[in-house]
Formats: sequence, structure tokens, C-alpha cells
Amino acid sequence: MPTKKLLNKNEKVYGAWDNFVTKGNLERSLLKKFVADSWVRSKEYEIDPFAEKVNIELSDDEIEERYEEFMPLLKTAKPFMKSVYKIIGNEGLLVRLTDKDGYVLECIGDKDLVLKYGNLNMYKGCNVKEEVIGTNAIGTALYTGKPIQIIGAEHFCKQYHGWSSSACPIKNDKEQTMGILSITGPLEKVHPHTLGMVVA
Repeated sequence: MPTKKLLNKNEKVYGAWDNFVTKGNLERSLLKKFVADSWVRSKEYEIDPFAEKVNIELSDDEIEERYEEFMPLLKTAKPFMKSVYKIIGNEGLLVRLTDKDGYVLECIGDKDLVLKYGNLNMYKGCNVKEEVIGTNAIGTALYTGKPIQIIGAEHFCKQYHGWSSSACPIKNDKEQTMGILSITGPLEKVHPHTLGMVVA
């Protein structure tokens, strides 16, 4: 099964992650290039890989301001978010939209996940850029401008090792990234086709 293969590979990645964050040794042969590059950036950003919570979020007023600024993006993206969520069903997954600065503007899906794991920057107003929480699908997609899937120990921060996420940039006609659409959920829900769904 594809999911089982991905989970088995994650064990090797965890060993590479531990080696990197504790000893500084980067085993690129065990990693996707964009993951290895992002780990290096995360270290340069001085991200604490063992931090339990990184609290950078907007106030209610600031969220409202962002809503107004990105209203065209929201109007365009929300129907797609609902369509994606209908396809994946209520399987403990979240469909999120972030703006070009990495702030979560909209979140559709399993509300229990948001309530239970609020410290993981999943809810509206939280920032998920690499500079804030290290390697993650949304932040790395923002940096590279390309669709990204990050699985388990590929995340730089240990608190995300139980998660997987697929993210795709939303671009305007000038190829500028306006925001990111993503699907996030527990690691056991990971599937290689999830990224293709977000891109489509």
C-alpha cells in the first residue's frame, strides 16, 4: 500500500532529522532536496525543533483587515475548498487557505482537530511560514512557489512529526503567489494522491 511505504520511509527520515538537529549532520541522500534545503533554512532562522508552541497570530481586528485585503482570493478559493472537503469527506482532515504572508485565512474540516491541537498553528490567524515554524508544506510552498507534500519527520519541528500536509500555491496571471491551499491531517491519513488533489 502507498501509505505503508510512506510511513516506512518516514522512519529513516526521523533518523536523519535526529542526526541533523542534535549533531548538525545532514544526510541528503535520505531526504527530498526541498526538505533538506528547508531544514538548513530552518536552522538559519534559529527555529527551536523541540518547541511545543510558537505563538504568532493575528488579533480579531487584524484578521478582519486581512479578510478585506484578500477578499478576492477568499471568494475564489472557498468554493474549491468546499469541493475538496466534500471529496475527502470527514476523515479527520483540514482544508486551509493561507495568504501570501503565511497567515491562515480560512479553515474547513474536522473542528475537533483544531480544538485538540490548537498549539499547532492550525486555526485562523496563525502564521505557518518557515521563518515561524520551520519546514512545513505551506511555508515551504510559499518559499519555493511550488506544490509541496511534507510527511511526518520531514517537518523541522518535532511537534509536527505526527502530521502530513499537502500544499499548492495559488498564483495570479503574473505567476505571483497570492496564497496557499492545503490539506492537513494525522500522519496515518497520508496518501500520495493528496497532493495531486490539491493541485487539481
